[in-house]
Amino acid sequence: GYKYEGVKFEKGNCGVSIMRSGEAMEQGLRDCCRSIRIGKILIQSDEETQRAKVYYAKFPPDIYRRKVLLMYPILS
Repeated sequence: GYKYEGVKFEKGNCGVSIMRSGEAMEQGLRDCCRSIRIGKILIQSDEETQRAKVYYAKFPPDIYRRKVLLMYPILS
């Protein structure tokens, strides 16, 4: 018996795709939110320590003020 008000797009969001696998999700995000900013990051595991290492990152300059949607379809 509750009334559903719906969801609306708010300014201040951005997407960040994990390069290679996450890039497949970018077009879907752009279809929903045409003017959304999208950053990219390339992460690989270090062979010796098995810790993640950032090889490349490019984000919107004001990412610290935005809510980030991480696009990574194989999240574990």
